[in-house]
Formats: sequence, C-alpha cells, structure tokens
Amino acid sequence: MNDLLLLQSFFGWASVVGIVILAISALMLLIFRKKIIFLHQKLMDIPESKLNESYFNFIAIFKVGLYIFFIIPYIALYCMNS
Repeated sequence: MNDLLLLQSFFGWASVVGIVILAISALMLLIFRKKIIFLHQKLMDIPESKLNESYFNFIAIFKVGLYIFFIIPYIALYCMNS
C-alpha cells in the first residue's frame, strides 16, 4: 500500500510540473511569438506558417503526453487508493 501511495505522489507532482511547463510554454508563445519566430527563422530557415503549425503541434503533443503518462495514471491510482 505504501508503494502505491508513493507512486500516486510521484504522478501527482509530475503532473503539476508538466502542467506548469505547458502553461509557461503556451504563455511564452503568446507573449513573445514574434521574437521566437524571428529566432527560429534565423536558425532553421523555416517559413512563419510552418513555425506556427509546429508550435501548435508541440503544445498539442505535449498535452496529450501529459495526460497519457502522468494525469491518467494519477487518477487511476487515486481511485485505487480511495
């Protein structure tokens, strides 16, 4: 039982850290979009339309991974321990 509580705690804190990283990434893209696009265009020579698509895909894949690997296991362990 103690191992399950430890695992639940791990997934809970990992979820919190992941959500914070996701929120900071999204805010940085909203606030500094022009500067980030300029930097990535200089570094990788990618057009702005492709960069906007890449940013959206990054946030979407990160969010899905966060749900699959951290939030859903946390909820399952929480239900098991209730």
